[in-house]
Order: sequence, then structure tokens, then C-alpha cells
Amino acid sequence: MQKPQLGINTFGGDCITFKKFMRQFKCRVEGLCSDDERIAYLEQYTLEEAHKIVVGFSYQDAEVGYPATMAELRRRHGDPEVMANSYIKKVMSWPTIRADYSQALDEFAVFLKECEAATRCVGGLGVLEFSENLKRILQKIPYFMHDKWRTVVQRLQKNGTIIGFCDFAEFKQNDPVYGRSNLTSDKKHRQDGKAKIAAGTNVEVMSHLAQRLEVSGRRSLLKTKTMGPPCGMPTRIVTGLMVGAIGGDGVEVNLPPVFAKFNLPVEEWHILTERDIEVWEYMKDIKLPKLSDIHGIDLLIGNNVPAANAPIEVKTGPLGSPYAKKTRLGWVAWRVKRDGAVVISSNFIQADNNLEDLFKQSLNYDFPGRSVDDRREWSWEDRQFMEIMDSSCKKVDGHYQVNLPLRDQDVKLPNNKHISVKGLTNLGTKMERQPKFAADYVAFMEDVVSKGYAERVPEGQPEKGKEWYIPHHGVYHPRKPEKIRVVFKCGLNAGNILK
Repeated sequence: MQKPQLGINTFGGDCITFKKFMRQFKCRVEGLCSDDERIAYLEQYTLEEAHKIVVGFSYQDAEVGYPATMAELRRRHGDPEVMANSYIKKVMSWPTIRADYSQALDEFAVFLKECEAATRCVGGLGVLEFSENLKRILQKIPYFMHDKWRTVVQRLQKNGTIIGFCDFAEFKQNDPVYGRSNLTSDKKHRQDGKAKIAAGTNVEVMSHLAQRLEVSGRRSLLKTKTMGPPCGMPTRIVTGLMVGAIGGDGVEVNLPPVFAKFNLPVEEWHILTERDIEVWEYMKDIKLPKLSDIHGIDLLIGNNVPAANAPIEVKTGPLGSPYAKKTRLGWVAWRVKRDGAVVISSNFIQADNNLEDLFKQSLNYDFPGRSVDDRREWSWEDRQFMEIMDSSCKKVDGHYQVNLPLRDQDVKLPNNKHISVKGLTNLGTKMERQPKFAADYVAFMEDVVSKGYAERVPEGQPEKGKEWYIPHHGVYHPRKPEKIRVVFKCGLNAGNILK
């Protein structure tokens, strides 16, 4: 049987693909051809910069030119340090991946595994192990996956393991394509089947279930209202969960952000059983979980999850009688009356979805890295600056005056007079050469003084160590050659003494 022919991909100078190209070239060409043919094949299978290198050596005899060409290609593209820089540059410039772009997540996972393999043979890639670089790489993946990575880090640290790049690459390989899903644990989601009786409009999960799944979320305050006044409750918003029916066909439903709570407004007696519906002939073949298989209600799914509520099959009876619908998560029975005429119904807390709240929710989904309600808190220096402004602001001769925001009010300023004198000397030389420039400059400065924007420093002021000279120069606008502007260089470095 004849072996299939090996192909050769063209090489354009990408250091990441250099080893792959050399392996293909060695198998297909180097061991089977003369030096003249090797040079010719190199010209055929190289592009851009690499092609220019090959052409540059092609004028020599093949016995000399071919080894020289290969040596130059290896020096430019096969050097471990150069290859490491290429990998680092590519991974750091990788675009941020949207939460719903599973294909991009898969591509990033594949590239990270390639980087992990390269770290074992390319010494310079050790910088990817640094924690700061891992943090930068973490910013490339969707925000909801950050919690999963923190869970991995905590588990490794408990075992005394130092976190490395290989751990992050392994984490991405295990969860490369699921977008807003796949926050799972080794335990089965028994509670998924019981969520089908919920009739609210939010998705709520018990806090202890979130802990068992080893997931957490960002802290938030949930503002709610029932028939009474609005109130708020602390919660955590968990993202990336998915559920499936017990004994189902493997179909899973992605959940929107879930609110974690310590208790849910539902009891086990709310759960319907087959005994409750067997009196209705048209619902006898419906299979519901047994109470003995249920250990508490830990998840409520409301009407804001269309994929979980969309009917696949509906069973109805006479007008006004109970009915049931089959969803991707199982059967849901409605309006079933038990002994004692207890109607299975529930009232759940609903977030206030007015226009402003909907707008904020939209922004939070689009920019998951921060909440629209987040506010930038003042730093210690910010507060000091505002104290100086508030305490020193006053109106003098129609102008507002404030103290300089010095880090230390007793600071001694460096003497920068020589800088201003040098600039003034150059300015005087220019004025001597350009009389019009001198006249315009003098007129501008006189106007500044006459309007009170500047004044002469009184004799004896300021005290030594408190004076600071500000150089200035004149410029003309290209479109207004007759109008001069004097620019004061207030940005001159003062040794980081201002707040």
C-alpha cells in the first residue's frame, strides 16, 4: 500500500509555525533532493520576509547557499527567545471573547494548549507562569468564567500547589466551548426536576446548592417588591449554570444570571405527584418524580427562561380542568386541586422591571466586567485635594483663588530659575531677529497684565523655596498668522510635589 503524500504549508515568517514548516520540509524535500532542488523548493514554499531571505542566498552555489539559508532562517525564526516573544505577543494581543461566542472560546483553548506544549521546550515562555501575566490572560475570557477559575485556584492552593500556566491551559481545555454554560460538579443536579413547578419570573438557587456546585458570584443587592413597599436583600448573582431533566434525553438549558438565596418561598407540599393527577384520565401516562427521590427544593426557574418553559407537548381536558405541558425539563401540571381544595399556586418576588432598570440590566449584560451602579470611590489623595479646595477657595478682586494642592505645605521647591533664564535668552534672540514677533509678543503680555490675568511679584515675595518660574514662548496658528498666542509651560516637572 502506498503512503499518502505529505503536503507542505507555505511559510511567511511566523515564528510560531516555523518548526511545523521545517518538519514538513525535512520529510518531503530535504532527505530526497539535491541542494539545488532544496533552494528551489524553499523559494516556492516561502512568502514575504522568509522568501526575501531565500532569494538573497539563491545567487550563491547551492552547496554554500542552502546551508547558509537554513542557518539564517533558524536564526531569525527558530531562535527560542524569538519564538517565545511571538507566543507571548499573540496571547497578550488576543481579543476579549464574548460570553456567547463559543467558537472563539474553543480557538483560544486550542492555542493555550499549544502555548503549554511550547513552554516545555522554549525557555523564554516561562514568563507566562508569572501571576500578573496569568491575570492578563484571564481578562481574555468571559467574565462569568472568572469565578470558575478562582474555584480552581482555591482548590489547588488548598493542596499546596503553585498555580502555573499549565493549570490555566488545562482549565480552558476542560471548558472550551460552552459559553454561558457548564458550571458543573461531580454531583448530579437532582434539584433540576423539581424546578418545573415554579411560576415566578426570576431564577433563584439555594446558597448551599451553589456551594455544592463550587460556584460563586458577585455580590449584589436585589431590590424587590410584592404587595408591600419595596425592599432590598443581599444576594449573589451566579452566571453560567445549565440544567437538564432527570432521565431526559441529554437536552440541557442555559440559565440566565441566577440569584442565590438562603431560602426559597416554596415548600415540599407544593410538589405534585402522580397520585395527584391520576384522577384525570388524559394525564395518567405522565411521569412525575417521586417524593422519596426528592431531598428539598433548591432551584426555582421562572418565566424568563423561554427554553425551559416552551411547550413540546400539551395535554388538556374539558374547559376549566387541569392541563399539563411537557418542556425540555419534563412535565408541568397546572390547576390541579388536591383533597381539601388546595390550589397549587405560588407568588414569587419579582424585580422592578421599569424602563430605567431594564436599561441598566442591558448595560450590565453588555459590559459584565463592572456594574452600571458601580461608583468610583475617592482615594486618600482625592479627599486631601478636595479638602484643600474647600478650605482655601475664596474670591479676590472678582477672581476665585485656591491654594496649590501641594503634597506637603512645607515643601521647598527646587530652584528652576536657570531653565527660565535660558528660555528667556532664546526668546530675546528670536525677538531681535523678528521685530513683528517681538511687537506681537509684547502686546499680548501687556494685555494679559492689564486684564489682571498676571501681576508683578511684590518685592520680598515669595519666600525662598516657594518660588517657581514658568517658561513661556509664542506661537502662531497656521490659519491665523496675524494672531500670536503665548504658551506657558506649566507642565514642567516639579518633582512630584502636587497631588
